[in-house]
Amino acid sequence: MPSDSEEEDTVVKIENVLQEIDEEDWITMGGIDDRSTCTFTRGYVKRQALYTCHTCLNINQIKAAICFPCAIVCHSDHDIVELYTKRYFRCDCGNSKFAGVCNCLLWEEKDDENDLNQYNDNFSNQYCTCQRPYPDPDYDGVEEMIQCGICENWFHLEHLNMDKGFQPPEDYNEMTCFMCIKKYAFLFMHAYDTEETFRQSCHSATCTKNNSLAEVIYTPDSKKLKKTGNEATTHPEDDCRLFPWASKMKKHAPEFRCSSLDSLDNLDPNLVPSVFWISDWRSFLCRCEDCKKMYKHFKVEFLLDPEDSVSHYMQLGKQRTKSINEEEKRTLNEALAELPHPVAVNFATGFVRLKEALEEFFTKKRDKNHIVTESEVKAFFEDFRKRSQS
Repeated sequence: MPSDSEEEDTVVKIENVLQEIDEEDWITMGGIDDRSTCTFTRGYVKRQALYTCHTCLNINQIKAAICFPCAIVCHSDHDIVELYTKRYFRCDCGNSKFAGVCNCLLWEEKDDENDLNQYNDNFSNQYCTCQRPYPDPDYDGVEEMIQCGICENWFHLEHLNMDKGFQPPEDYNEMTCFMCIKKYAFLFMHAYDTEETFRQSCHSATCTKNNSLAEVIYTPDSKKLKKTGNEATTHPEDDCRLFPWASKMKKHAPEFRCSSLDSLDNLDPNLVPSVFWISDWRSFLCRCEDCKKMYKHFKVEFLLDPEDSVSHYMQLGKQRTKSINEEEKRTLNEALAELPHPVAVNFATGFVRLKEALEEFFTKKRDKNHIVTESEVKAFFEDFRKRSQS
């Protein structure tokens, strides 16, 4: 085993570090009003960053959701598990799940349980179809996972039922896992219509004895049925974008809207891949009254909400991060104003010097396209400490 001096430094690109820091802030800030208020007061939040706690709970037996303010205040020195963002949760911190173990320091008056919270296996630190934990140093493959925008589970790329060697498009907007595509037949039809990559991957799944679904491609914008002979006919039901697909599969619309792929004939659901949506695909979903009833039946009405997507949430988080930082800066300035003048000056001067030194350090490395090592970062802070004491 090599000695410390022989081990290679861990290397990090500055741009990646700064981007990750920004994105972490956006993730945590997108669902809160400030860092000191439990989100329980807002009810079931449309989307927020959630956590669970190894220290307080046996997470294999008890599933609970903790908001970001509670994670940093009530569980500050605990072993918490980050769950990224999830929709329609109310904070469990301090309720009956934590009875006798941890009280919420931010909001004590909580219901015993939040009945509308929907916990998946992620709350037991199990992810993907392989049910592995994260982080997972023993995983033999690419550990990084991708979240499904429907079920909100996380998946390893190699477990998404994709072709061998598949790599997601760099500009994809959202991923829907193959299990959700199989569960909701309307998503399969929509993906087959709009995603060329998906259509190619589904060729073996969609072939039937007499023909293939590839013979008919419905175009939402023009409301036409395009046939293989370039013959176009008017959509028989102009108010529903899914009707031609149901007809092609010899399904009545009401039956089709309540179907999973497992119940549809002439299609092998085991060969259906996941979908990496490139465009703003949700805006093209049918909004006729019957389809709205279908979304409600499947409890996926959120698909029609433009504020539900993670991309919208991240933009909101970016705005809130700026607003909260400005408010905290104002509060800090007010606190400094209450200190004796010499103390306030020393504090402010030290803070500015550290900020300027960090900016200079990172700027020089970035301009030279230099990769910063862990030892260089440690050396910077040690040098700054010595200069501050001199």
